[in-house]
Amino acid sequence: MEIARAVGVALVLLGTLACEIEPPPRLTIEDVSIGSEAAADPKGDDFIAGEPVYVRIEVAGTPAGQAVEVVWQGIDGERLEGQRKVVGRGERTLVFKAPDTRAWKTGRYEAAVLLEGEKFAVQSFQIVEPERSLTPGEAPFIRRTVFYGTDRAETGSREPESFFGTRRARSGDLSFGACEVSIPRDHRLGSIERPSIWKLEFRPDPEKHMVLAGVTPLPRTAFFARVRSAVQTSQEKEILVFVHGFNVSFGEAVLRTAQLAYDLGFDGAPITYSWPSQSSLSLSGYHADETNAEWTAPHLERFLSELASRSNARRIHLIAHSMGNRPLTAALRQIAGRMATASKPLFDHVILTAPDMDLDTFRQIAGQVARPAQRTTLYASSTDKALQFSRQIHGDYPRAGDSGEDIVVLRGLDTIDVSRVDTSLAGHSYYGDNRSVLSDFFGLIRDGKAPARRFGLKPRTKNGLPYWAFQPS
Repeated sequence: MEIARAVGVALVLLGTLACEIEPPPRLTIEDVSIGSEAAADPKGDDFIAGEPVYVRIEVAGTPAGQAVEVVWQGIDGERLEGQRKVVGRGERTLVFKAPDTRAWKTGRYEAAVLLEGEKFAVQSFQIVEPERSLTPGEAPFIRRTVFYGTDRAETGSREPESFFGTRRARSGDLSFGACEVSIPRDHRLGSIERPSIWKLEFRPDPEKHMVLAGVTPLPRTAFFARVRSAVQTSQEKEILVFVHGFNVSFGEAVLRTAQLAYDLGFDGAPITYSWPSQSSLSLSGYHADETNAEWTAPHLERFLSELASRSNARRIHLIAHSMGNRPLTAALRQIAGRMATASKPLFDHVILTAPDMDLDTFRQIAGQVARPAQRTTLYASSTDKALQFSRQIHGDYPRAGDSGEDIVVLRGLDTIDVSRVDTSLAGHSYYGDNRSVLSDFFGLIRDGKAPARRFGLKPRTKNGLPYWAFQPS
């Protein structure tokens, strides 16, 4: 009886305590928007210097008296202003206005939301050049050159989109060249604008879409001469190489390279390395791509080695996506095996996004993969449906691009968990179409910042080793 009474008293006390404990603070950043404080709808995230910029924060459910701070900062780390407000009783929205933007240069900026002194969310935006009327004869789009190396076979077609097909080059030798890509002047960050049947668009229009406008094959010597010229005329004397993944055509790979370079403000030489993906979203296409990803590895190794020795680039960055991580990591292992003990790294940043590789295999080779690079970064997600499919057909063995309990955390590797920011349908293309990830690429490639110094990343640990996770935004 006494025991029952004691248990009853304990339950009452626990219930009382539960009622007295306030729910944890909740914040969700709505958007950065232009206009007056009364404006209800966001107006986008591209602004002209002098226009007002606001960040609105929904604080419904956050206790009254809670301090919220917004820090406005340039992408180079320059702190512009910190602002602090206290949540009032019943208040649902806090609005912060950026300092006077009239003197702000074009480029990326960030508004970091701090709760109790800790970064809770980060919103990036851009100051852009004001729109102007086109001068007579001026095209409503911009042209950019993307270089390529490929071991795909030519189709015989002169149409740029179908110049290279899905078959292997018979000799296995690489073809070299340059592509011209047009980018509409109203291009949106993270987008590859393409014709949409839902908009009754049946042909690409350079005023609205990114277009592969031309493919120019080049002899090896001429190719490296043009790359050297592009490198020497760039400010940072650098190269960006993109290696695509499964189910990607040559044209799609070139457009993605152009989009990444343009969105990152990269003024060096952007280069596509394109291997013979079948560009087929099928199980047979997937297995054929696996075979070709293995076949292309020695060709990629020779291509990267030659770039390092013949381009005169001060910095070379490598980005691989999905299955493209397999030939890239194999190539880097071969390069590492030839390096002398005291050799300097050949590459600046190696970025492995959503790697469709066996996790345990990656663990075994990660040290060799990282050796030729100044910094190696792996982006992973637990919401990547393409990797979930790959895991199923590979005996339920985890993939290197998985996060959650299977996330890869190793010495000499910066692992970034992007699960909280990915909003794409399949969760697999966040490396190119998610603004937060592109902003992180910018801090990594353009500024060389370590994860601890980049906005929006929160430190985590696994087995005593650090990794980082994106904050929700």
